[in-house]
Amino acid sequence: MVHQDTFSASIEDKGSIRFLQVTVEIMSRDEHVIANLKANMPIIRNNLLMLLGGQPIPSLVNREEKEKLRHQALVEVQKIMEANPGDEEHPGKVEDLYFTSFVVQ
Repeated sequence: MVHQDTFSASIEDKGSIRFLQVTVEIMSRDEHVIANLKANMPIIRNNLLMLLGGQPIPSLVNREEKEKLRHQALVEVQKIMEANPGDEEHPGKVEDLYFTSFVVQ
């Protein structure tokens, strides 16, 4: 099961403003986790926007740096979900996070 959301962030680049638009898909095999993701989406969106908006432009165009960013985003979502488990009988977990669209403008 997957939850998908699109994020747009402004990024400062040498005195000018650039934009980043990323579509993120969060994967779990547990429908309770997907429901809990939706319930916690305001904090997830906030934290991921802060993470994405704080990146230097070179890290957004380099494949290795994008992979590091993807991992940081996954860890952030997992921390949020651990702090807000929702249904205690079905703790489940977020298994992975993917960038399915990544545009820097």
